[in-house]
Amino acid sequence: MVRRAAKTGFPAEPSPPRERGQYPASFLKGRQEVVYPVNGRGVGESGRGPVMFGSSEYDHTQTGWFHWLLYAIAAGMLTATVLMPYNPVASYVLPISALVMLVLSVTSRNLNVRDEGHCVLVQFGPVHLFKKRIEYKDIVEVRAERSTWIDGWGAHWNPRHGWIWNIWGFDCVRLTFADKRVFRIGTDEPEKLTEFLKKRVEEAKGNSQAGYS
Repeated sequence: MVRRAAKTGFPAEPSPPRERGQYPASFLKGRQEVVYPVNGRGVGESGRGPVMFGSSEYDHTQTGWFHWLLYAIAAGMLTATVLMPYNPVASYVLPISALVMLVLSVTSRNLNVRDEGHCVLVQFGPVHLFKKRIEYKDIVEVRAERSTWIDGWGAHWNPRHGWIWNIWGFDCVRLTFADKRVFRIGTDEPEKLTEFLKKRVEEAKGNSQAGYS
């Protein structure tokens, strides 16, 4: 799309590319709208955010049940506050603690693992307060394994096994980095996630070797 030339006779500069939804329907009739990437990132087909190098090849969300326990704890604290209005602990400490439980419950209902081209995004939801991006080029080993009840659910650090982010169950995928750090991702489809991550890590290694050649 080019602006009309000015009366001076000099050609006008081309118009800047527009994002999705900025063209009127009358203009788009019979045409295909083109969406330009923003800051080097395009918009994935799912419409959930920027994705490097095209649409996401992996996007899976696992829902847990631990948030119901947090809801119950928050309800018990609020009930105690109503029943003991003159107790200083019930009047101040319990309402604040209940609010913390409610915030945790809406940020730990599910765990989403999504490919972003150059990295994998792991985030608790539906309110994405806690998220982590891991570059594929930093991973040296990927394997499926099982966690234990000691690891619990949520985001936990273990001096022996490092960090684990999970929402329910014991299946997880273990990522090992060059500096021996470990990060485990809980999932209900460990084989599929392991296969995908191995593929991405191999691609990242190939791109890195090609860059040095």
